[in-house]
Amino acid sequence: MRGTGNSFRLATCVTAVAAAVLVVWSTNPLGPVDLASAAPNAAPERAPTSDLAGGDRNAGRIAFRSQCQECHPQGRQSFEPESRGRLSQLATTIREGDEEMPAFPPNVLQDDVLAHVLAYIAHPAEPEVRPEPQPRVRGVNAEILDATVSPGQPATVRVRVKDDQGVAFAPGALASLAVTIGGPTIDYRWFVREDIRARAQAQPDGSLQYVFAAPLPADASGSAAVAIESSLVHLAGTAGPAAVTEYAYNPVRYFALTDPAPVPHPTIVQTETCNGCHGALALHGGGRRNVELCVICHNAVVADTDKRNIRAGPMPPESVLFSNMVHRIHTNEDLTKPFIIYGGAATNVQPVDLAAIEPFPEDRANCAVCHQQGTFNITPQLAAKTGVKVTVGGNVVRQMGPITAACTGCHDSDQATAHAVSPLAGGGDAELCGTCHGTGRQFSPTAVHRVESEWTRPRTQLR
Repeated sequence: MRGTGNSFRLATCVTAVAAAVLVVWSTNPLGPVDLASAAPNAAPERAPTSDLAGGDRNAGRIAFRSQCQECHPQGRQSFEPESRGRLSQLATTIREGDEEMPAFPPNVLQDDVLAHVLAYIAHPAEPEVRPEPQPRVRGVNAEILDATVSPGQPATVRVRVKDDQGVAFAPGALASLAVTIGGPTIDYRWFVREDIRARAQAQPDGSLQYVFAAPLPADASGSAAVAIESSLVHLAGTAGPAAVTEYAYNPVRYFALTDPAPVPHPTIVQTETCNGCHGALALHGGGRRNVELCVICHNAVVADTDKRNIRAGPMPPESVLFSNMVHRIHTNEDLTKPFIIYGGAATNVQPVDLAAIEPFPEDRANCAVCHQQGTFNITPQLAAKTGVKVTVGGNVVRQMGPITAACTGCHDSDQATAHAVSPLAGGGDAELCGTCHGTGRQFSPTAVHRVESEWTRPRTQLR
């Protein structure tokens, strides 16, 4: 459904790194869509084409996926924002066709279905409901005071957790107290996480010292990140009629392993930016609230293999690499296929389709909505990162280079994947994406995405 001129230009079906430069329209005839079960609120009779405002957005998303998304793999994001408001012109283009796009007459795309499709293209998803502010009863404040980290040796950490009055908590008083160490910080490939409540030793200054049971990898190098999770439960009747759990924010500090000085993880996305839409980012039950912690575990070598095995889920496993997973979560309703991760506590593992949670209400083609300035570019540093490699029984079952992993998070169509693994792109780990998509190149992210030049737009002002 590509229209004429800039207003109907595709928002570049190429990924910034890994999508096809041009998408060829299918010449196969498309049959009408039956939305009787998908859209119970749709009018049983045909609505007039002129009634463009009467469509059902969700029904339109389903119809678009069926009729349009093969050639517009980025869903409604394939259309420039200004074109989404010109519904009459869009309707004419859809009906009459344009250039390589075929016409969709009423016997192919019914009038009421057309109204639904236009509603989907024109209207963004509703923002998710912001959570109620967390009750502040006693307060939980965690800090990392020091750490000793050496390759092949158990790490020693010293932490302190106190309430808002400065009173230190004993480990046994807390509902959770865990420390995660991961590295190398420029490209996480390993982490060690332990609950420290049972063996932490109280110090005279109120801090806790803990020696890990597991050693760090013998080949650990560079710098390591140390992060804390901690929480306190107030029983029902203590702070209200129901039980209340208070969570500490997750501090992260960096320590040198073999580097001359600690090297922090590059800041790609700030937690404050996430909170502009989410209100308060609180994942895995509420205790993980800092993106700096998320990226330690969601690295290129981690997949949902163990959880799938618990539930005897279908193979192969999915990687949970942060750059791929979060792009897919935010692409959401515009993904061309489900994105199912097995997660949850070991006693209650569940498959979750992350493409079916709250849709992203912003303009996803504007990288600046989430990214720090320039961090979406294709750089040698990105190309040098570890690619995704998922193994089962010693056999590699999924493999992607780091650039492909990041960009096929949004651009998940078969065309984009085929382009990314083609000899032209290098395929596998030998990615040549920067040749066409690197900074300053014709198909760089800045050139093909709708990146705003203003980087201070408040994230709380959703469009």
